[in-house]
Amino acid sequence: MASLEQETSRALDLLDRERVASTLPEQDEGRSQLLGLVEKDLASAPPLRPRIAAQLLTLSERQCRHGPGKAYCSGPKARPRGSC
Repeated sequence: MASLEQETSRALDLLDRERVASTLPEQDEGRSQLLGLVEKDLASAPPLRPRIAAQLLTLSERQCRHGPGKAYCSGPKARPRGSC
């Protein structure tokens, strides 16, 4: 398992790449390529620990685990059988 510092650094790197891409003009091909790479990296990344997500979202860990923003701080939920 990666250390807390490594996970935080990885998440911050992704956010930095997204910020850089958003500074480019919308018509710039580099912008769409960079945003596509960030999206791909996010899709393949494991869920963040609530502690890291809370730090990135400037919430307390308790708010992240139990508050209205908890959807951002938790992994995918299993669907009950028979649901679409």
